[in-house]
Amino acid sequence: MEWIVELTDVVKRQGSTLAVNHLSLQIRRGEFFSILGPSGSGKTTTLRLLAGFDDPDHGDIAIGGRSMRQVPPQRRPVNTVFQQYALFPHMTVAQNVAFGLEMRDEPRSTIRRRVHETLAMVKLAGKDNRYPAGLSGGEQQRVALARALVNQPSVLLLDEPLSALDQQLRREMQMGLKAIQEQGGITFGCVTHHQEDALMLSDRLAVMREGRALQIGTPKEVYEQPADAWIADFIGLSNSLRGCLAAVNGMSCTVQVPGLAGAEPITVRQPGRWQEGAAVILVVRPERLRLSRERAVGSGLNQVRARVADVRYGGSELHHRLRLSEQIEWTVNVMNSGSDQKPFIMGEELFIAWGEQDAVLVAG
Repeated sequence: MEWIVELTDVVKRQGSTLAVNHLSLQIRRGEFFSILGPSGSGKTTTLRLLAGFDDPDHGDIAIGGRSMRQVPPQRRPVNTVFQQYALFPHMTVAQNVAFGLEMRDEPRSTIRRRVHETLAMVKLAGKDNRYPAGLSGGEQQRVALARALVNQPSVLLLDEPLSALDQQLRREMQMGLKAIQEQGGITFGCVTHHQEDALMLSDRLAVMREGRALQIGTPKEVYEQPADAWIADFIGLSNSLRGCLAAVNGMSCTVQVPGLAGAEPITVRQPGRWQEGAAVILVVRPERLRLSRERAVGSGLNQVRARVADVRYGGSELHHRLRLSEQIEWTVNVMNSGSDQKPFIMGEELFIAWGEQDAVLVAG
């Protein structure tokens, strides 16, 4: 495995705050790696440490197998695209992109060729002579990307790359940004608080909280197998039940949930370290749940009774807030298929069903 970026036991203090707390992670050459976390989690400080704008108090950062200790930002094989694109307003698109190459005294023919190739890569061919003020937000972002890509860095760092875009443009740029990364074969390191961006763009991601990486894995691993309840709540929507393990039998666990009137023990297909009597939290994603007026028939199904507390129209989905008990509420999304099925209404009683493989257990 070829790691292009390696952080080893990195610590960074900001006054009395431990902004990065003994962080270790590796980024593979050519992958799109995201650092995801809420405000104050240490993700932006980590980006600044990678870029060389700050120095770690402890630990080491290596890029391309070389320690970056005492290496200033301008000599590191990285470029950074900031949240504010910082384009030069008095320069054309081509001049903005060429600026870094000109500062390195590259030959004019090389500059022209590289600018032309890079603008084509970010789909801005033919807009060489436009000025930033005449570009859309998405086009300005792509100019900022081109200005960084043209220098052919080993690693491109992105600071909240899509935060300034509206929802429709964000969706378009998610696909465009990933295509640019794959086409160029450049390693991207992205810092974001936006879960959808991290899930859509990343080959792997690290979830940070209070300066620590709580989980590192593929988007599928982090979403479907969260390491703890906080990650399950932070990434996407989740429903949970607190209980204890009544039995562990090979590949399956049986969870007893107090507080649910008439509820049968819940079965979860999840092998691992669990022991009988352990306190656990059962987590189920809303899209894994099915609603019905009658008890479903079939093996491997878990079912609980609930009452509809609210129904909201969300276009492609109907969002249901369901009350399982006085203290427990769940959210269930049902595709708005336009069928003749009678919709559920407030106050109606129903059954929530899910397969034993559709839930995950985390420590309670």
